[in-house]
Amino acid sequence: MKRLLIILSFGAIGFVGCAGPGRPPHSVGLPPIAEEYYACAKCDSLHGGIYGKGPLANFATANAATCWHEWQQIPKAEFQKRAAEGFPVEWEKTNLFVKRASDDKTQPVQ
Repeated sequence: MKRLLIILSFGAIGFVGCAGPGRPPHSVGLPPIAEEYYACAKCDSLHGGIYGKGPLANFATANAATCWHEWQQIPKAEFQKRAAEGFPVEWEKTNLFVKRASDDKTQPVQ
């Protein structure tokens, strides 16, 4: 019984360590290898790219560190537009894969 209590305690501590404010999508467990883009409905932070492989782009607002994010999946074009408008300095430094338009394999979105 005492061993079970110890195991459950460590499991609970491990779970709490994987959930909390400031966490990106797919922060618990292994992410799928998929191209996905997310926006937080509460703080307007953005996170996206190829999960499980990379590259990933993260655009965090000032409130992101304390926000219990409500990530909503959005289209790549909307992610690019929000990132370019809301985070212009960071957007300029972003990987070209994330900036590239979905239908155009050569030209990045400006």
